[in-house]
Amino acid sequence: MILVIFLSSCSENNCRLTDGKYNVIYDNEFSEFQYEIASDSIREIYQDQIVLSKLERISDSEYFISDLASHLTYKEDSLKELYTYKKPFYRLTYCRNDTIGFELMRNTHNIINSGKLIKIE
Repeated sequence: MILVIFLSSCSENNCRLTDGKYNVIYDNEFSEFQYEIASDSIREIYQDQIVLSKLERISDSEYFISDLASHLTYKEDSLKELYTYKKPFYRLTYCRNDTIGFELMRNTHNIINSGKLIKIE
């Protein structure tokens, strides 16, 4: 019984972003939108626009989006620098069924935002 619980918790932390379509839900700041991932390209689908970017994988659970933040709208102009300073990256934190938790990181210790990806296709 203990072994089964341990294996289950390990698999929750061993996340990998696979091809498909996802609803993207940030914990705060941004409206919901969608990702469509195919290999190393990503389409960000908003109500009024589609943004094509390159998905650069750092590891199975960490990745950059080449055009991150250049097209987002911010509640305050001062927030844009927070999201565009240096090269922020996403870290996948947990996986449960079709839901993947993420943190948007400035570096390995500084979380800018967090949320979840829900696979829909």
